[in-house]
Amino acid sequence: MILNSPPAHYTQYDKIIIGGGVFGLSYALAIIEHDLAQRVLIIESRTQYYHDRNWCFWFDDDVPDYVSDLITQTYQYSSFDDGNEQHTMAHFEMPYCRLASSTFYDYALTKIEHSDSVDLVLGWQAYPEEFPLEKLLDARGAWQKPDKTKNMIQAFVGLTVSVPEHAYPPVLASVTLPRTVKVPACAKPDNAPSHMKAMASKG
Repeated sequence: MILNSPPAHYTQYDKIIIGGGVFGLSYALAIIEHDLAQRVLIIESRTQYYHDRNWCFWFDDDVPDYVSDLITQTYQYSSFDDGNEQHTMAHFEMPYCRLASSTFYDYALTKIEHSDSVDLVLGWQAYPEEFPLEKLLDARGAWQKPDKTKNMIQAFVGLTVSVPEHAYPPVLASVTLPRTVKVPACAKPDNAPSHMKAMASKG
């Protein structure tokens, strides 16, 4: 459920996750979807969720079933321009997909609100040293300075690309490649805060 304030004690939780972004919420959804016997507390510093990015990824067998139903846009053709020549390829068996963060957030929050296994607290600026190490997952992302004493640190690989929402073509995923840059992993709308980092769930 979504709590109005931090819990008084943490002994009832098996895992405490600092960071309610894509990692923290995905962990929570895995617990809920598979009905696992774990109690999880997620701590998120923001006070509300809004559409702040798009995640782009290649669809394969590793994509959870619930994500399949949330996909915003699917591309079965891609076109790449390396400056000298344009290359177009079809990939029907592994389409390239876009998932709007607002769709994912809404789904995750609804599931958590009705869950007895996962608690989420918003607007709480917490620090790893406040919690037992054996229960902690630090999911705040690569912009946090790594602490080798902690048992889990995540990092993301990809580029942040700012575009207007209408920049997504309806059928063909197309990109022009500078000679020193590889395919952008994801894109972020222009109205998102500049400090937000676009993150790719798959490269």
